[in-house]
Amino acid sequence: MKPPKQHPNNRRIREATRREFEKLWAEWKIREKRKPSRWASEERIMPVGGPVSGDQACKYDHAFAPHAIEIMDAADDPSVRVIVNWSAVRDSKTAICLNVLGRTVTDSPGGIYDVHPIDDDVSKFSNDDVEPMIEACLSDYFVGKKSRDSGRTINYKKFRGGSLRIVNAGSLTKFRGSTVRVLFLHEVDGYADKKA
Repeated sequence: MKPPKQHPNNRRIREATRREFEKLWAEWKIREKRKPSRWASEERIMPVGGPVSGDQACKYDHAFAPHAIEIMDAADDPSVRVIVNWSAVRDSKTAICLNVLGRTVTDSPGGIYDVHPIDDDVSKFSNDDVEPMIEACLSDYFVGKKSRDSGRTINYKKFRGGSLRIVNAGSLTKFRGSTVRVLFLHEVDGYADKKA
């Protein structure tokens, strides 16, 4: 008995299916959890209009703040529970947070809370720092920016495997019912005026 005759399209269909499977597998397979400094070197794009990039987007470069490497990589040290960064104004504190945040989104997703003293700081961080980074190098991970989509607002940004909440320290109700993998507390000295 002769085997059934193969249709000429079968081979093309199998090859296309295989390519699609490999593409999907690459997206879903377990990724290596890189240190934040390595993630920044490999993935981070500084958006147009930033203090480093100017009028052209560029790769993140540790030469800009070599002292920040040890601080951001301490986020992966199992013996470290709290990192306190007390440094001068404009001394890479935001860059450190954004690199840890970006690495968490891509390599170790989970809940992220980012706390600021007042709503103006929340809005500024969300719009001026986080959104440009999402657009520059993380758009494949976050929910699309749509007018009616509640998955990407100033205070809440959903991504594959977790979410980012950017809140002010004055509202305790915003902290209810959430577990987090990473917690950022900005300008903690400004929390003293908040009522508990």
